Order: sequence, then structure tokens, then C-alpha cells
Amino acid sequence: MGNRTLLICFCILVFGSASATKAQSLLTGRVVDESTGEVLSGAIVSRDNLFVTKTDENGFFEMRLPEDSSSTLAVSFVGFETYFILSDQIKGYVEIFLVPLAVEMDEITITHSADSRFIRDSRTGVIEFSTKESQFLPQFLGQTDLFKTLELLPGFQTGGEGDAAIYIRGGSFDQNLILLDGAPVYNPSHLLGFYSVFNPDIVNSVELIKSGIPVEYGNRLSSVIISSTDRNVTPGLSVGGNVGVLSTAINAEMPVVENQLSVYGGFRRTHINMILSLMDEFDMISSRSVEFESGYDFYDVNGGINYAPNRNHNLSLSFYKGRDLFSMHTPAILLDADMNWGNEIVALNWNHRIGRNLSAVHTFFYSDYDFEIELRNPAYDLLMHSGVNAMGHKSKFVYTTDFLSLYAGVDNKYQRFIPNSSQAGTETVEFDFGTVDRHYLGEYSFFAGFESELTARWMLTAGLRINRAVQYGPYRKFSYNDTGVISDTTFIARGEVARRFTRPDYMVALRYLISSGSSIKLSFNRNHQFTHMVNATTVSFPVDFWVASGIDIPVQSGWQLAGGWYTLSANRMFQFSVEAYYKEAKNHSEFDNYFMQSVDNTPLVESLVYGRGKMWGAEFLVSKQMGDWQGWIGYTISKSIASIKEIEDGRWFPTAYDRPHDFSLVVSYDHNEKWKFGGTFVYSTGRPYTPSIGRYFLENNVVSIYGARNSDRFPDYHRLDLSATRVLKDTGKRYSALVFSIYNAYSRSNPFFIFPKVTGDLSEYNMGVEPYKVSIFPVLPSVSWQFRF
Repeated sequence: MGNRTLLICFCILVFGSASATKAQSLLTGRVVDESTGEVLSGAIVSRDNLFVTKTDENGFFEMRLPEDSSSTLAVSFVGFETYFILSDQIKGYVEIFLVPLAVEMDEITITHSADSRFIRDSRTGVIEFSTKESQFLPQFLGQTDLFKTLELLPGFQTGGEGDAAIYIRGGSFDQNLILLDGAPVYNPSHLLGFYSVFNPDIVNSVELIKSGIPVEYGNRLSSVIISSTDRNVTPGLSVGGNVGVLSTAINAEMPVVENQLSVYGGFRRTHINMILSLMDEFDMISSRSVEFESGYDFYDVNGGINYAPNRNHNLSLSFYKGRDLFSMHTPAILLDADMNWGNEIVALNWNHRIGRNLSAVHTFFYSDYDFEIELRNPAYDLLMHSGVNAMGHKSKFVYTTDFLSLYAGVDNKYQRFIPNSSQAGTETVEFDFGTVDRHYLGEYSFFAGFESELTARWMLTAGLRINRAVQYGPYRKFSYNDTGVISDTTFIARGEVARRFTRPDYMVALRYLISSGSSIKLSFNRNHQFTHMVNATTVSFPVDFWVASGIDIPVQSGWQLAGGWYTLSANRMFQFSVEAYYKEAKNHSEFDNYFMQSVDNTPLVESLVYGRGKMWGAEFLVSKQMGDWQGWIGYTISKSIASIKEIEDGRWFPTAYDRPHDFSLVVSYDHNEKWKFGGTFVYSTGRPYTPSIGRYFLENNVVSIYGARNSDRFPDYHRLDLSATRVLKDTGKRYSALVFSIYNAYSRSNPFFIFPKVTGDLSEYNMGVEPYKVSIFPVLPSVSWQFRF
């Protein structure tokens, strides 16, 4: 009886506000960019100055209007004039064409839709950027990289100079789900984090979700980063690009069948080797702390086909392929290294409207990532290879009314992991490292959730996800005796089930609207993760290995509670937000005894240990998004600690991604129609690492002695970047500009890695250990020409 009463009360709570309305008529419509014909996803549709709905991925919206009275509808989107119309002038279906804003227009209308999302969304920890919204941002080496822009916001931290890893609210890199058109991206960076893989000329928008993660996304604990290419059918030929000192990019799109079928493509490549060679020749990088030579190269290519046979269907096929090459020669420590890594992605998305209130999105994808490093010194050569690939399918169905949105779907994928494949040898001997270890994992999930406007002030969002993970063979299960030696091996054949897991994820978020310009939000989510990534070294080489949960490796789990206050200034010129969070995680993996102990093909599980993590912090953001001066100030104070029984006797220690303080300043000044200036300054506490504090001799071998786990830190990281843009021509359809930029303006030597260098004389048994800091990016000036026609 009690359960039935609770169910009835719940239904009244969710549906009551929708059922108590007067006689209404349904209005459906689509919002389109008048200048290009592209549909506008995320446009805000309001009635009588009250937020009602926003357009979906295909630009469509639905709302109910009172039949006995007239209302004023307003449709707004960032960078466009707000469109007004009376409800009694339209019936059934309407297409609304928004006009792009002219430069001289009052920019207060630019932020109308952004303000609405900022205040009225129930989600906490959400940051969105579209290509149009990012146009005011400072140029980063001739480009506005949406993904790199996220690094300048609170709660988003990088590993530092030359470290491609990203850390969200104290979580590890592998706990971030990074998507490109719905396909997972296992490494999102080029040139060790210098560029991202998301070509700003191709990627249309990026969204970061730090808390209250929707249940349609799974298998990650910390965050979701969603990037999307343009899925609209282009109405005409367009060519653009960027020719610069450090890199060159070219992109084009063209229609094949008018208003139905179009294709696009883009290519990028770097020239940074040439610049560094010139700077070396003129002794401009003498600030490096150790003799060091390096080489860099990357390229990537994007392409796609968009097909819209009618207004109810849209299909997009996209692909990506990128590769990085990095080499270094360090005579002072007798070490040479060559690294290469890359992603390959194919994604097919089908968006379709089934009925007036029902729509669906289907995604099919393939993603592959591999990494290879070769290390050489006088004693031996070592080659290590690691990789992961995945294929999968996701379907999401959405049912919407005025005050309620329901969604449900399935999310399935199959992943294959090669954690480590190694070869090593000397001039005369090649070592046999045995059979390569592989992992196979299937994930099958069902999810459902809703978002409901309970009253004019309260909004509730909730969801549930059921995850089923299966480890498949072939797999070798080892048994060990009391001395740690393998005593037995069980082989699981290909296709056989080795281990099954069933785990639920859930989330709930609540928003209270204090006024039209202020709100408070609270969210809670619990998640599970069936994959792990571990780093093989104590320095910041990107030597990372992905492994799957199974017989020998536990499932990661975690929960997060987050809340915040969000407000606009009286003139809506400034946005203020304060968010606080507390997180806990279990079964995060690390290598025992500081780093990977064996470079052979022995299963990595023999070197892994697992423990708990706690993370907490507060994020502060003040932003100004109108007027000649724009930008923001962000600050994060946080802590991230871990406890692992096998490390430091279970005592809590800072994680490798603990950054107590993180500060960013972004400024953009629109001087006039011809000149724009920008600058960014970032500061963060240096990342922790485990230092080598001594050496000793054992049977004529030198053995390192390490200090306490993560007991030392890199120097604090800080950097200033500047840019100036000279617009040569801007007629809307034709654009040409010169971009002058300086990366690391005062040539701060932020270490790429710290290497223990042995000092003294071996023959006299008098040796010491000194940390050597290697920096790779000095001051980098750049000039580039941007064009579009």
C-alpha cells in the first residue's frame, strides 16, 4: 500500500503541472540561420519573457500555446538577432529564420540564450561553447581551439607542459569520457597537449559536464566532453583555412544535392620543427635547463557527408584520422626517444522525428587508438606498443511536452585492449618477452530519465542506467603460491565468458529559480567504470596503458555531490558562479612500487594495486560576454588524495593530479572593426611526483631509491599568451585576417619532465642524484593568415 501511495504522489508531482493547463494548441517549428541555411541547435524559445524550451539537435522545438489568449514568442541564439512574433499569427508549424548580428549592434542580445541556459538549466558543472560563441576569445597560435578553451575554465586542469592528460575535479585522465560525434576518443591531444585533435574549423561545438552526468553517458567517473561536427546540409560552396608559421589548415564544404546532400573535409599539419630549428640557431631557447634537442610533427584529416532527405530525417557520416610524431635527444642523460600515437574514428549519426512529440538519435561508431615509444641508450633499445579499439551503437528516444521531457535508450560497445607489447635488445641479443596480453570487454546498457518543470521555480532532473559488462576470452588467469611465483594457469578460450558485472548508475539534479537572473542548483550522481588507464613512468612521458575490468581487475566506482549559486548582474553584463563539490572513488589503479616494474609482456595486473580516492573543492567564475572588453577570471581551490594499502602502508597521499590552486585570466579587446587583441594568463600549483632520492649498488647494478609517493612537486606552472588580429576583409561571406600571437610570452621554463641525473664518480663509489628539469616549449611567436570565402 505504501509503495502504491508513493508512486501516485510521484506521478502527480511530475505530471501535475502539465495536466492542469487550460485548452492549448501545439506549435512545432524549426530555427534556421538565414545567411547559411544551417539549423540552430540549442536556440531558446520563450513565451512572454518566460523560458519554455530550446531546439534539439535538428533545430526543432515544440510548445503548447493557450487557445484563448495571445502570447509574444521570442526566439534567440548567440550571435543572432532575437526574433519576436505573436502566437495568434502562427498555427501548427513554423520555420523561423534568425539574422546574424552586425558588429555594431547592441551586444546585450548576444547573450540572451546563454543567460537562459546559465540560470535555468538544472545541471551543475556544465560548460558549453559553440564556434559562434568562441569568436571573441583570444587566438591560440592563429586558431580558436574550443577544447583548449576549456582548459582556461575552473575545474579543468592539464598535466602541465607536454602532458596531454586532462584532469576534471581531481579525477584521473581515464575517468573522462571524450566523444567526437558520439565516438570515444582515447587521446584528445596533438603535440603533447599543444593542440587538440578537434579541428576548430570542423568541430561545431564542445560541451563539458563535470557533475550531474546524464545517465545516457556511462563507463566514466569524472566528466563527459561532447564535441560535434556540423551536421547541417550546407547551401553553398565554402572554403577556409589558416596558413601560419607553426601550422597550416585547409577546409572546404560543398552541396551535392541542393538542400539535401553535402560533403566537407579538413586537413591540418604543423611546421613547428622549422621554427624551433631557427630559434636554436639564434640561441633563443637557452633557458632550457638541460641540453635537449627535439622534433615534432602531427597531421590530421576530417571528412564527412550530411544527408537530409526531408525535415524529419538527418544522416551524417564523419571520419577522423590523426597522427603525432615526437622525438628527443638528451645527451646529458644518455637518452633518445621516439614516440608516435594517433586516433582513427568513424561515426554515423541518424537523427529523426517519429512524431510531433517523439524523436530519436542513433549512433554507430568505430574508434581506434594506439601508442608506440622507442627508447635508446648505450646499453639497450626498448620498443613498447599499446592500443585500444572499440565499436558500438547507441540509440536514444526523446518524448517532450511543454513541461516534461522523457528519454530512454540503449548504449552498447565492444572493446579490445592491447595493454603492452614490448621488444628489447642490444646490438647482439634480442630478448623474448613471451605472449602479448590482451583484454576483451563488452558493455551493454539501458538508460532512462526525465526533466520536469515542477513549478515556475523548481526543475527536477533524474535518471537511471543499468550496466552489464562482460569480459570475454581469450584470457590467461594466473594463480600464485605464497612466495608470489605462478603456480597454475587457467586459459579461457576465445568467446567464452570470463567474468560478468551488473552495476547501476543514477543521478538526480534540482534547480530553484530565485529570480529571472539567479538560481541555485544541486546534483548527485553515482557511476561505475569498467576500464582503467595506468601510466608507466614517474615523469610525464605519455606512456599509458588501457586495461579492462575482469577476473583480475575490479570495477571502478564513485559518487559526487555538487551544488552552486549562479547569478547575473543587474545589467546582465556579468555572470557570477560558485560551485562546490565532494567526490569519492574506489578501485582506482596504480602501479605498485612507483612505476611499471617490468617491460616485458607479463600481464600488467601483476604490477597493479587498487585503492580509494577523495576529492573536494570550490570553483569561482566571473565572466563578461558583451561590450568591447570581454573575458573571465576563474579560480579553483581543491584537493585530491588517495589511499592504497600497498603504498605508504595505506596512508593518504596526494594523487598525481592534485592541484590545490588553479587560476586563469582571459581578456579580449575589440578595438575596432580592424583590430582585436587578446591575452590569457594561467597559473597552477606544480603537479606531484615521486622523486628519486638516492642510488645503491647491488651485484654491480645501480638501484634507485625513491622517496614517499608523490612527496615532491614540479615547479608551479604559469604562462602568458598574447594575440592580435588584423581584419583585412569581412563581408560576411568573405573573410581575411592576419593573426599575430605569442605563446609563453616571457619564455617561462615549465618542465616537461624531471629526470634523476646521477652525479659523481662510479669508480670512487661517490654518487649522488640531482633532478634535471627538461622544458620543451619556449617563447613561440607566430603569424598566420586566416581566410574564408
